[in-house]
Amino acid sequence: RDAIFAQLNLWLDKARSNNYHVIILGPSPTFYHQNGSSRLDYIWSSPGFPAPGLFSQVETCPKLNDNQFTDHRVLITAFDFSSCFATLAKTRLKQKSEQRTIFLYKNLNEDIWDKFSNEVNSRLELYLATHYPSISSLLALSLDKLWHALKRSILGGAIDSLPFQHIIV
Repeated sequence: RDAIFAQLNLWLDKARSNNYHVIILGPSPTFYHQNGSSRLDYIWSSPGFPAPGLFSQVETCPKLNDNQFTDHRVLITAFDFSSCFATLAKTRLKQKSEQRTIFLYKNLNEDIWDKFSNEVNSRLELYLATHYPSISSLLALSLDKLWHALKRSILGGAIDSLPFQHIIV
């Protein structure tokens, strides 16, 4: 519980340091900035998506053909994907003699990258065909299901085709 409150306070401090006003349990999702305020009408999110290291910012909607097509603001959310992977304390790793796998990206050439790319593509197609045989478009899947399929395909493809070494920590 204390860790959750500490993380929440960290996010709130980061928002405040970027000159955002944070309203919790306010009457509406309103963003306040130096020139006024605006209400966010929609916040789209995938509820099952793990989001440690999540931070957001609100921007003015970009112009299309030199015309502002809406007065609404855009909520840009960034995820720190590295924090989605499990991390263990160094003392526990040493105690258990556990190891980490490091991919040697500096030792790659174009042929290895092509092999990796083909491996990821084939794994992704196989995973989707096996787990979701009835879908006709990737748009039918939620973001968290797509992310899981992609992450699994990339990791499996990397293990099978990229040079790596194990490091005992």
